[in-house]
Amino acid sequence: MLLSRYVNAWEQVDIEALVALVREDAVLRMPPQPHVHGPADILDFLLGRADIRTLRVAPTFANGRPALVLHRIGAAAAGEDHPHGVLVLEPSADGSSIAALDAYIGTDHVTAFT
Repeated sequence: MLLSRYVNAWEQVDIEALVALVREDAVLRMPPQPHVHGPADILDFLLGRADIRTLRVAPTFANGRPALVLHRIGAAAAGEDHPHGVLVLEPSADGSSIAALDAYIGTDHVTAFT
């Protein structure tokens, strides 16, 4: 299943596996920020600006699409995880790869899944 493969690669910070799951023409949308295109730039964003190493993920579904609820590890005052956002995956037509990712950053998005 695409979601479990993506979660596993994310948790292992397995860059090769993450790149292999994202189509060449994939796009990361995170309004109001500019779109990020292609697996290399998407992964650069996730490793750099988003720093996936500091995010705990919980798999879920949003409007029937696979998604991740994101919590920033130890970001709260007491060292507790802090709600960060939701990343919704758009699978390719055959379900084997990721065609697009939609990021919704903010605590209010996370609370809808708790």
